[in-house]
Amino acid sequence: MNLNYIDYPTLVSLVEGARTEIKAATYYFNESFWKSAVGIKYLQTNREVIAKGVKITRIFILKDDEIARLKEVIDDNINAGVNVFIALAKDLESNLREDFLIKDGCLMF
Repeated sequence: MNLNYIDYPTLVSLVEGARTEIKAATYYFNESFWKSAVGIKYLQTNREVIAKGVKITRIFILKDDEIARLKEVIDDNINAGVNVFIALAKDLESNLREDFLIKDGCLMF
C-alpha cells in the first residue's frame, strides 16, 4: 500500500469493510507510518477484522538491508494475526514491485 497516496480514513474503511479476505503488497515501506499513532490504529483495525474471521495476507517487498531494520514492524503484523510474506525486491521483475490491496477479490488499488 503506498501510504503516500491514500489517506488514513480511506485505508481503514477498506479494511473495516472486508468480509472474507484482504491481500496486500507493500513496496514503498513507510516505517514511520507503522510506528505512528495512525499506523498503530490501522494495525489494530487489522486485528479487529481478523477476529471477525477476515483473513489478511500482506507481502512486504523489501531490499536485503531493510529486513533486519524492519523486523519489529513485520513482527507486529504477525502478532496481529496477519499472514506475512517477504519478497526481495531484487528477485522480482520491476512490474511486480507495486503496492496493491485486494479486498474480497476486488482490486482496490
